[in-house]
Amino acid sequence: MEELRDGQSENMETRGDAGCFLSTILTYNFVAYLHFWVRVLNEINDSQKYLQTRGLGLDACASKMQSFLSFLAKERDSVVLEAHAAAFESCEDMDIPMERRIWKKKRLREEETADIRLTMQQEMRMEHLEVMDRLKAKISRRTQELRNLNIHFGF
Repeated sequence: MEELRDGQSENMETRGDAGCFLSTILTYNFVAYLHFWVRVLNEINDSQKYLQTRGLGLDACASKMQSFLSFLAKERDSVVLEAHAAAFESCEDMDIPMERRIWKKKRLREEETADIRLTMQQEMRMEHLEVMDRLKAKISRRTQELRNLNIHFGF
């Protein structure tokens, strides 16, 4: 991206897009999501591969979905903590800033309050925990639907 951004042989649009893309991926948020999704998507991939096994019954599918659901429940906090530890280390290695610029709103004197702001890392942890909770809720609903199918049509 740096070569595309700085290359004189590239047109202005390519250089501008490469610069925007580079500034986007060189952020703590991007790196944290990268580390977060690696672990979650590996588990999803394992489950999908198993569910595509030829001749698999509904009961085995429901069992695999239940094991994925238990992974989401048991490993929720550790996945997020490990992702942030790895992101922190990666950002330090690559000299990526881990704080964002704070934009202050102009307020009237009467409107001033003691606004306690979360750090970027705290906000990202909250987002990742929310993603895990939403994923768990969706997988739980799908697992229940699969169990219901197995009750009605399983053999």
